[in-house]
Amino acid sequence: MGNKYKMLEELGLDRPALPVKEYKKFGRKQEWDYVRNKWPEIPPSFLAKVDFQRRGITMTKAAVAKVQDPFYAKGPRILFQWHHEDFTEPYAIPFAMILNDGTTIAIQNCPPDIGDPYTMDVIDDAFWVLSDGEKMEEVTFPKAAVLERENKTTRSGVPLTHIGWLSGTSCMLIIPNCHCQYWNEDLQCRFCDMDYNTRQQMKLGRGWKVRLSGEDVYDLISEALKEKGRWHHVLVTGGSNPRSGFEREVDHQIEIVKNIRKAGEPYGDYYMPVNLIATPYKEEQYKQCKEAGADGFGCYFETWTKEHYELVCPGKAKYIPYAEYLDRTLNAVDVFGAGNVTAGFVPGTEMAPPPYGFAEVDEAVNSTLEGYDFLIKNKIVPLGTNWCIQPGSNFYKLGATQPPLEFYVKVDSGRYRLLMKHWNGKLSADQMGWKFQPLSCYPDYQRLL
Repeated sequence: MGNKYKMLEELGLDRPALPVKEYKKFGRKQEWDYVRNKWPEIPPSFLAKVDFQRRGITMTKAAVAKVQDPFYAKGPRILFQWHHEDFTEPYAIPFAMILNDGTTIAIQNCPPDIGDPYTMDVIDDAFWVLSDGEKMEEVTFPKAAVLERENKTTRSGVPLTHIGWLSGTSCMLIIPNCHCQYWNEDLQCRFCDMDYNTRQQMKLGRGWKVRLSGEDVYDLISEALKEKGRWHHVLVTGGSNPRSGFEREVDHQIEIVKNIRKAGEPYGDYYMPVNLIATPYKEEQYKQCKEAGADGFGCYFETWTKEHYELVCPGKAKYIPYAEYLDRTLNAVDVFGAGNVTAGFVPGTEMAPPPYGFAEVDEAVNSTLEGYDFLIKNKIVPLGTNWCIQPGSNFYKLGATQPPLEFYVKVDSGRYRLLMKHWNGKLSADQMGWKFQPLSCYPDYQRLL
């Protein structure tokens, strides 16, 4: 393939991808069969995870009705829509579903006329994902926690499911701030719909709480831990606040983490690791977070090259230039330790319409794997949250479309091979709650290590 794709050649991924215009000629089944035949070593469930999210899923009325059973965990409060349409229906659907082999997949709700989605229906009292009416995968959903089934609230009457909820199968996801200051300057990441989604949820009257207090989180964790063994990890993430050198953001993170730890004190040995996903801070700020009780830290470059970083993430680039972003991320390892720092991208945005991304698959994959190679060599666990083209985002308005399925196959395979090459599979973020991450195939490839 030439030096242009050196990373692909080094990792044995030099089976050339097709020109993008050729993939666009495929129907859903044609593309699936093409990738399965070309990459037979990839487990079908891994491909399903990518394609169910990439194309989305349309739930039939029967599936929607059945999933309203209070046994199933729902996702009433979300940071991003994770849908390919404005989701304004009055019912709640689960955040994730589970295949028979344990693969956990975020549900990307999608209308039938956008993106050629799969269908979820009820057959013989079981949930199935269908492709053109044919059964593909039987799925189920995580069991709702007691705090959800019993409609528990904070001391001020806010439902606890508006403070935190289930991500995957055992991780508590807490979003302290559903507003990102970059939106105030129209400098939000171009794939992001955070503030658009927040405003929509508030208009719909869904009890949305934009900013959480330490008291809210204390009430949540105090109640959650009563269900012993249910929760294994806490993930804290949300919008950025660059004011005062990010000090306000850091102070808020510390308030949240301290209240998680305070709520856990009565439970003794029942300790849940807390992982922050936030802005890469200065070393002293990292130390403050760690002293407050954070066990791990992560951040997102969103895309690898300096040029794309500045175009796709103008707010980040304004307040933390690319080289400094890299340096700060590396410094986190000195504070939290190898395996306790995560960083990565939003896989797929590398193929946003030029000049925001690359025009062809192998260009985009090679660049992304160069980034993962850098992270892994520096003891940083390489993560990703697969791209969903959400209403309200700039890329949605530009008419962006999802990359081909083969793009994700090469990215995920390459990341796995880099972990094996540099660490023989011994660098992992599973202990920080990523084992059941429903938004990318990182944890699924961990099963092969």
